[in-house]
Amino acid sequence: MESYKHKFAKSVLAGWLRGPSEMLPPFSWRSNRGAPNYGVWEEYPFCIDENNRLIGNDPVWDELDWHSLNYLSTEAAGRFRDAPPTYDELIAAKLLPIVIFDIALQHKGQVYYGIEVVHRNDVSPTKLEYLKRIDLFGVYRVDADWILSRCTRPQQIVCERIL
Repeated sequence: MESYKHKFAKSVLAGWLRGPSEMLPPFSWRSNRGAPNYGVWEEYPFCIDENNRLIGNDPVWDELDWHSLNYLSTEAAGRFRDAPPTYDELIAAKLLPIVIFDIALQHKGQVYYGIEVVHRNDVSPTKLEYLKRIDLFGVYRVDADWILSRCTRPQQIVCERIL
């Protein structure tokens, strides 16, 4: 279960990344998305479908043609323009979540960076193995305590690249 500290740190970091510039080192991206997310997604899942296809990046959730893939009706998937599907929605659609990033940064219609905010639990070896299946520009770890120790948006994010 997620702690309040972890949840709040994710929200703060996402807010910084949605800030006035689409660059906050070490991250640099250009999203073609508007409010409310600006291409910065919280709790962003990558899944495997029944044909062992990776779902969630090409295309991203808000561009996926759900109706043609027979996962969900187009109406039910309409809300994915504002937030990706939840774990329960994925299970109901018979999609197996393999990784759910705390934050994902979208660049030109694809997820470019995956970010894990670490509080009590680090990224497990099992999750690292799943992450290797996903072809992203980079996967990073950011400490929740570091995020919450800032009073304002920093000039850069102190983080560690893990893939």
